[in-house]
Formats: sequence, structure tokens, C-alpha cells
Amino acid sequence: GRFPAGNASFSKFTPKVGVDFKPSDDALLYASWSRGYRSGGFSPRAATAATASTAFGPETVDSYEIGGKFDLFDRKLQVNVAGFISDYKDLQQNTTIPGGPTGNQTITSNVGSADIKGIEADLTYRPIENLKLTATVGILDSKFKDFIASNLQPGSTTVTIPYDYSRNNMIYSPEFSGSLSAEYTYPTSWGDVVGTVGVRHISPYDQQISLGALSGDLVNGPVIVDGNDARVRTKTQDLLDASLTTNFTLNGGEAYV
Repeated sequence: GRFPAGNASFSKFTPKVGVDFKPSDDALLYASWSRGYRSGGFSPRAATAATASTAFGPETVDSYEIGGKFDLFDRKLQVNVAGFISDYKDLQQNTTIPGGPTGNQTITSNVGSADIKGIEADLTYRPIENLKLTATVGILDSKFKDFIASNLQPGSTTVTIPYDYSRNNMIYSPEFSGSLSAEYTYPTSWGDVVGTVGVRHISPYDQQISLGALSGDLVNGPVIVDGNDARVRTKTQDLLDASLTTNFTLNGGEAYV
């Protein structure tokens, strides 16, 4: 049969306003606000004429950030720190509903809103020549303010009712991440030998919006979803990296091993 057609157009003014202040040659303070925009469109994995020809709307985010950059101790120490808030509206999410030859289809729809707040900082210290120490930290507080989407009525294969996913964690949003690393450069008559070692810590995070325990009105909705299924959660990660690199000149050009 003929593939269903749809038509939609979207536009948005996305400004950014920022201010910088330098109280000294070694310090910079800044603040900014910007509006981001993700266009609406059509669901490429829709499997019925009705869902394939129905457009979802655009998603917008207002981002606020304040921070500072500092050079200390004769620029041996660099410190950057920033705090931010991202306010999402008309949030786009993929949801699975009945329909199509396989029984289910995945569509994109505007499900609600969300807030992400966080603090990020990084530090670079050069205590002696050729040695660089680096540390980073990131703290996130992310949550859905509202998230209503259709899903199958419990026990049914055809009837859809509203589900409230507001208690679910946002995906790929660990509450804490941090790293420590060291790099030492050893100069020789034929080039540099660079050794690095680092460790990174990432707290648990969810990888998929899914169904945990259910409560609420299981017949007419809304069904209350009490978080994501624990099986889609990545556990705490501690990663260790090390490398040894040789930089030298070969036939007039830079090379490395």
C-alpha cells in the first residue's frame, strides 16, 4: 500500500545572553542564559498509518550557567567551576504502544518536562616541570517534573491507558562522577616519553525508561510507575587507565608510538 504522508513545519528563536567579569588578570567570572531547541518530526519506527503521519512537537530547554576560571600560584594551578540548571519543556521521549504487524511499535511523543541541576569542576596542577595532575568532579540532580505517556493496560495486548513515569530516573545521568590523573613528560635527546595514569569513578545510572513496580488505576489510568526496572541500571564503575607514549620527529614530521 501507499506509505502514509505527513507534513509539519517548526521554527524557534534560540537566543543566548552572557556576561563576563574579570576582577583580576588571574580570574574570570561569567553567567549565561541560552535557549536550546530540538525540532519536531515524525516517528521513523511507527508501524501504522495513523502514527506514521502524526508529528511530534519540538522540545525546548532553557539553560542557566554561572562559573569561574582561576589561575593561582603563578599559574601552576588552574581551577574551573560551574553550576548549571537546564529546564526542559515538551520533552521528547520514545515510547512503545500497540500497533503494526509485530503487535508493538515505537513512537516519539512529547511527554512532559524535566529539570537537570549540576555542578562541574576541574583542577589542573603543575607542581614541577613536566608533571601535570588533573582532577574532575561532576554532581547531577536530574528529575522529571511530569512524564505522561500511553502504554498497554496491564494484562491487555490491545488497550492503552496513561502511565505516569515521573518517578523514573532520567537515563545516563549519574549523580556523581569524578576522576584523578597524572601525566609526566620525560624529555630525551630524540624526543619525549609521556606516561599517564588515571582513575575514574561513575555512580549508578539507568540506561532505559522502563517499568518498575506499578500502582494507581490499573484499569483506566494513570498507572503510577515507581521507577525504572532495576535490570536496566548500570552499577558503580571504577575505571583505571594507563599509557606510555613516545613522541619524536621522523623525516621532518611529528610521530608517536
